[in-house]
Amino acid sequence: MSVNIKVKEFEETGNTPVTVLSKILLQANFATSRLQENNEGISILKPYEVFLDLSSKLLGVAETFLDIITKGKDPVSAYSLMRVIADYLCSLVLIYENNNVDERSFRYLLYILDSQKLRFKNLKVIPEYDGRIGRQEYDALYKQMTDARDNANEAIQFCISQLNKHPYKTINERLFQDIVKTTGGWKYKEFSSNATNRTGRVSLYSWRELYSFLDDRETISSFVSFCSQYVHGLGNALFLTSDEEFMYPITCFGIMLVGRYIRLIKNIYGEEYVSGLIDEGCQEYVSAMICAFKHLNEMNMPNNVEPKAEQ
Repeated sequence: MSVNIKVKEFEETGNTPVTVLSKILLQANFATSRLQENNEGISILKPYEVFLDLSSKLLGVAETFLDIITKGKDPVSAYSLMRVIADYLCSLVLIYENNNVDERSFRYLLYILDSQKLRFKNLKVIPEYDGRIGRQEYDALYKQMTDARDNANEAIQFCISQLNKHPYKTINERLFQDIVKTTGGWKYKEFSSNATNRTGRVSLYSWRELYSFLDDRETISSFVSFCSQYVHGLGNALFLTSDEEFMYPITCFGIMLVGRYIRLIKNIYGEEYVSGLIDEGCQEYVSAMICAFKHLNEMNMPNNVEPKAEQ
């Protein structure tokens, strides 16, 4: 049995970590869905469409996390998904929560370039036909893979062309080239005109270092990093159980992460604007719930029962 320290604010208001996580996740979804309303499709030409698509995926993972927490029977998945949410969020914060327009665009292009290079690499060798599946199926699969490979190559060429026009190339070309050719270069720590890089090796943020962008307490970064134990199925998974002592703190971490996401979109789109979107969403949600309950009550009322006359 482990020590379970309750959050006083939850206890005083009659809330639990699960109810708080449910509410804050609703707010995040309200704001994000409204921010996406005018998006016609995802294009790497539009960084903020990409941001909102990634945000939706992050919130989808958070919904699954909440579902697992509510059922309370799978702590390994809960801790692993918490790590997934944290990694998603770190990437978004590093790229988008930046007032320097040039640095923001540089990291974004490197981020897309990095992913498309990996995609192209995995599609580079297409298996030859071996007769294990039908020829028609193979031909369809071959076309799908070659189209995807061509698409990845187009994305790579687009990123390179944009990077070659980026102001950073003229500010410090040696460092610029080293970062561009480095796998995971979007996680570079510093770019400046006087930065030197004699070894050719670029200093990158580790994931543990990136967790400090979510919360600057070392204990938080350390714990999120430790959760790789559960992602990789290492020995410490033996000590996890589904009782409240283990589910309570991980739920509180989920609250922190979703709250940090809301702070991120407020920093990007403006606090008043995002708060207004959340308020509108809450009002519509309450109205919809009232209508649903009213409709349900009407459906459940027997047809042959008439209101009693006053005595």
